Order: sequence, then structure tokens, then C-alpha cells
Amino acid sequence: MKIFKSFLITLLLITTILANEQYIIGYYPYYRTGTYPPSQIPLDKITHIIHSFVWPNATGEIITPNNFFEVTPTLVSYAHDNGAKVILSIGGGGNSEYFDEALADTTSRKNFISNLVDICIEYEYDGIDIDWEQPQSIQDKKNLNSFVIEMEAEFEEWLIEPHISIAVPASDWRGKYYDASTLKNYINWFGVMTYDFYGSWSSKSGFNSSLFKDPSDPQYLSVDSSIREYWHGTKNIPYNKLVSGIPFYGYKFNGASGPYKSFTSATSMTYSEIATSTGYNNFWNAGAKVPWLENGSSFISFDDTLSVKHKCQYAKDKNLAGVMIWELSQSYFSIDDQPLLETVINEMTTNTKINIANNHIIPEKFQLHQNYPNPFNPSTTINFDLPQNAMVNLTIYDIKGNLVKTLVNEQLTTGFHTYSWQPENISTGVYFYKIEAVNENYQQVQIQKCLFIK
Repeated sequence: MKIFKSFLITLLLITTILANEQYIIGYYPYYRTGTYPPSQIPLDKITHIIHSFVWPNATGEIITPNNFFEVTPTLVSYAHDNGAKVILSIGGGGNSEYFDEALADTTSRKNFISNLVDICIEYEYDGIDIDWEQPQSIQDKKNLNSFVIEMEAEFEEWLIEPHISIAVPASDWRGKYYDASTLKNYINWFGVMTYDFYGSWSSKSGFNSSLFKDPSDPQYLSVDSSIREYWHGTKNIPYNKLVSGIPFYGYKFNGASGPYKSFTSATSMTYSEIATSTGYNNFWNAGAKVPWLENGSSFISFDDTLSVKHKCQYAKDKNLAGVMIWELSQSYFSIDDQPLLETVINEMTTNTKINIANNHIIPEKFQLHQNYPNPFNPSTTINFDLPQNAMVNLTIYDIKGNLVKTLVNEQLTTGFHTYSWQPENISTGVYFYKIEAVNENYQQVQIQKCLFIK
């Protein structure tokens, strides 16, 4: 197996290049490769792809879905050519049944590790991401420590820069079964799953991934409480070993008229599905920094480009190791239209450090965003970023240039602004919204196109 040394030297060069970057990490499930092949992923801008999932049986053999490795040579080659790494993820929701047995004794654990090393060498993966959901006892905690320590030692034999990361829960409910003080000495990063705060399992509807605490929230969970209060504050993990999760999906709560209401059922929806939904009114929670949709009979919690921007800027402000996305294909419309992924890339690759003070983030540039949903009916949301105080005029025009609506005509302060437009008595068709921002330093004008469908 030493014949792979030249490959490993290449990995060291890649690692050196990436050493001072904040990571952009995207989960890439095997069941998405048919509709979202590697060629559609901007791997020149993403630092890590987490190819998911394989998992162990009770004796440490690796269970793989049919045709899992068919895409691997193309994925790895394309990624390495663009300076990105490909990590193999083990476990995942619904695939963690035998982790406790596979890690329970020296023999099964050694077999598990040996099989993982062989796969990494054969397919040229750059390391392993552990997604055991979840350890549930003190003994599981001890066995996980042994697994990570033994795997790191084995990887040292074959990888110049061995990679081991671990996906961890957002709170102490399962977080208490991770020995962070030991693991942090062997783990490249802790990927904190700062999503799924509410879903079909919860007693009320709620926000999938609020950035800050909402005082109205019965569960009082947020990205900030998970990262800053729990994993950094209670668990003492340095910020530069923490990765914050960003969901490219949301939840639809049927029967709920808004957040924190009773509901009859809840289903997961991708951003692509949510962004093209019609018949909803759009809202924004300024404290939690998240949007939602509702129509009186259902409530949809999700992340849009504005909330993703806030999450990325939080990661930059805290000097986190980076952000991780579940999962890449869920924001895909076309190779040139992946709005949430484009937002992550734009925010995480800018050199300007953004400061958060009293939950107020200062934009680094003036920008008018694409409305959502689009096409829309009956209402849509328009977001824009204002880096300086300015007199702002936001107007809507039809395709002939006739003024349809003035949404804003006032002095606004710096920040991220959100407005809803619910047109009345207009025809199906294309409309344009235009923003002008003027102060003593500059005059900015931008225009976007939207489609209203009756």
C-alpha cells in the first residue's frame, strides 16, 4: 500500500494550501449522484465533499448501498484537480444501528478500522467523517474514544495528514455522550448539526435552524446556543475546531398557522421545493434571523439566502473552522442557479471580516437579492443589503415600465432589510423591482426580475 506515497504527498500540498482557510463543507449523499453529478458541484470553491453514507455491521464489515462507489473515481479526481478533499462519511440517520456493537470490543473495532483504511486507500478518499447518530451511554462514549484514537494511529501509517471529523448533536440531549476533552486531540473538526430543532417529532411547529434564540421559542434552541454556549462554553471546544451546520431544507407543518403551534403532520422539503411553492405569505423573524411561509393552514420553516448569509457571517465572526451543508443538491435549479450554495461561497470566501454586535451584522456591500418564492402567488419577499445609512427607494414596474407599487421610500439604517409584496389586481407576467440608495458617499441602483402567476 506504500505505492500511494506520491498521492499522499499531493494531499499534503493540498492541506497546506487549505490550512488557513475557513472550510466550506458539503454533504453529498449517494442517492443524489444521478440527478446531481460531480460536474454540477463548484469544486473549485468548496473545500470538502463528504460522500455519504456507508455504515458498519456488528462485526465491523462495511455495508454500502448499491453502486455507491461508481461515482467515486470521478468525484475524487474532479475534487483533487480543483484542490478539494473528499471525505467518506460513515453512519447517518437510520444507518447507526450497529455502531455500538462494532465499537464494543477490540476485534470488531480493529476490523472496522482496517476496512475503512482499505477503502480510503483504494478509492483515494482523504479521510473519514463519523456520523454516529447517536452514542447513548457512558460505555458508548468510551468505545467512541477508543475507536477514534485507534483509527487515528492506523491512519498515521498511510496518510501524511490523516483526516477524522465527527458530526455531533446540537444540544446536551445526546451531546453528553461525547468526550469532547479527549476527542478534540484527534478530531479535525466537530460538525455541529445546528438544524432539525423542530420536526415531525416535536410537540409544536417551530424554526428548523434559528441563528439566535427567540424568546417565544418553547425549546429555546439556536445555532448560537449550540455553538457558543454548549460546544464552546460547556464542552470547551475551541471555535477553530467547530463547524456550524447550514440546512438546505426546511419543514412543512400541516395544520399549523405559524410557529409554536400545534400541527397534524410535518414533512421535510428541499429549498428548491420551498422556493417554488405558491400561495404563501412570507415573514421574517428579526431576532432568530430566519424566514418562514404560512397560508393559514400550514407553516414552512426554512433557510433562504438572507438567513444563510447571517449564518455564514456568524461563522466568520466566531472564527469557526467553517460551515457544513446538508445537503448540496437541495438548492439546485441548474449549474448556474444554486442560490443557497452561491451565498455560502460568496460569504465564506470574502476577505472582509464581518462583526456582529448585539445581533446586528453590517453588510460589506450593497446588494438587491432575488425575491422568493419566484414565481409567486399571492406574495413574495424582497431582501436587500445596505452597508451604509441611505435614502432608499424600492419600486415595482411592469414589463412596459409602468410603476406598479412603491414599497419603500424612506431613510434606512445599515443592515439587512426585508419587505413583502402582495400585489392586488395585476396580471400574470414578468415584473421588475428596482432599488435606489443614495447618501453623501454614493448612489447605488440595482434591478431584479420576478414572475407573478395567478
